[in-house]
Amino acid sequence: MLSGDTIWSHFQDKFAMTHFDIIVGDNDSGKNSALLVFRYLGYRVFYVTSASAANYYTVLGNIEEGQVTIPET
Repeated sequence: MLSGDTIWSHFQDKFAMTHFDIIVGDNDSGKNSALLVFRYLGYRVFYVTSASAANYYTVLGNIEEGQVTIPET
């Protein structure tokens, strides 16, 4: 699923909607590692921990939809 999402991230600005993945697991199950791989392979990935609303508004901008992908930890 994450490999498909990586490819989807390169075309997400072409579509008006998308889906959300929720990765759930115990400690040391690889959740953060999956997001780190997506950070390096995805398109315009905004990877940050504990971002404020102001950070999100700054990064999202107001020019077009689907400017960034946000993997949230």
